Amino acid sequence: MRYRDGDVHAVSFSTLVSDITDRLADAQNVDQVSTRFIALIKDCGPTHFLTIELPTFTGDCLRSRTILTNWPAPLVATFDKAITLCEWPIIQSLHRKVGSHSSDWSRPRGCDTVAMADLSEMLRETGLIYSNVFYVHDMNGRTASVILSGRVPISEVADVGFLQLVSNIMFNRLVALRVGSPPDANISVRELECLRWTGEGKTSGEIAKLLGLSEHTVNHHLLSAGRKLGASNRTNSVIRAVRRGILSL
Repeated sequence: MRYRDGDVHAVSFSTLVSDITDRLADAQNVDQVSTRFIALIKDCGPTHFLTIELPTFTGDCLRSRTILTNWPAPLVATFDKAITLCEWPIIQSLHRKVGSHSSDWSRPRGCDTVAMADLSEMLRETGLIYSNVFYVHDMNGRTASVILSGRVPISEVADVGFLQLVSNIMFNRLVALRVGSPPDANISVRELECLRWTGEGKTSGEIAKLLGLSEHTVNHHLLSAGRKLGASNRTNSVIRAVRRGILSL
């Protein structure tokens, strides 16, 4: 197993869990979680990760179900223009298989379009050629999937086990930071960020600049969060999120 900057050595399972947990436990925000997670997994091959909740209906887009990722924003946007999550072969495999497994980036049937060709090219250019899918969960039974991708396949069984372990610890840290979607409302990371800035008194235009999004996208996230929370307006969305423990201001 590759671990600690490429050194190969044997460590006890309890020591391994403790060490990885310590590395992620003091991450104070999603950027730190992302950076430390990549540092832990890079020697096994993956360069990119995508932490998502499985789509709840056929029209779900990648952006709405993403908890945390280091995919470039243009890639996510291109993905959502090309296909829905349920049309993605990797998501289709999640509904058929149990446990961690590898998958490919082949084109889904019926999606041989210009947008799909653009997506395929961007995936290759970014280096998302091979991928492995890992199921993760927290102590309350909340589940998600972590998709690790890179230019080379993950072939060593020990590496697969290590990546499963790290992915699960990373997900639990995200849950502790309350950046993922709560089980009762399914609030996405972006929706939560928009709610947080709304609670700070920011306008849609100001939030758009802070997050590098368009004002239209910010409004979409806030509207979506409001529907999930059963809120009547933005202020009510923030209040309901705080009362549920989803958001802290």
